[in-house]
Amino acid sequence: MKDPIQSKDLANPNAASIRGFPDLDGPKIPVLNDIDAARAKLGNSGRSLIYNLINAGELKVTKIGARTFISDDEIARYIAESAAA
Repeated sequence: MKDPIQSKDLANPNAASIRGFPDLDGPKIPVLNDIDAARAKLGNSGRSLIYNLINAGELKVTKIGARTFISDDEIARYIAESAAA
């Protein structure tokens, strides 16, 4: 019998996922940006401004070990709130 994970029928949307690739309608995995990537997405803002926004609670972060990340959703939320103000 074929392994359904390795032999996905691309024409059948109900078939199992190809190994290593989640189904498109599965749970959303957030895109995480390190501080430098977040700076670029926020108009090349300075590192100190980014850390000031984090410390003030205006940008929420995700910590993985010692590394700090900011999700695309959080960057979009911050931009939307800043534009509305």
